[in-house]
Amino acid sequence: MTICHHLYVPQMIYLLVILKAIEISFMAGKSEKLSVGSKIRVKEDIAVPEFEQVSASGWIGMIVESKGKGAEMKFIIEWDDATVDRFPDCYVKYCEEKGLYSRMACFKAVEVEQA
Repeated sequence: MTICHHLYVPQMIYLLVILKAIEISFMAGKSEKLSVGSKIRVKEDIAVPEFEQVSASGWIGMIVESKGKGAEMKFIIEWDDATVDRFPDCYVKYCEEKGLYSRMACFKAVEVEQA
């Protein structure tokens, strides 16, 4: 039984090393740096900054400008036509009343992901 145990532990370690390498490889592909021109999607449970009653989860657009660095990075996003077509009427009305351009918004970098 001791021999089997010694063979089993190295095999498990080998398997864990392989799985970690796969995870690192997968995450490297997912962590593309976002920049001006990147197509993004708003992450789950994120509201429109100017109108917190409206969820922006799943909205898709393109980064047209970036501001700040590191954890303080923010992106100005212009929404695609499909997203604009799904805007709630209350959001469009709110933007019109406040003089805001509804087709664009500013989000923290941590609130968006590559689309």
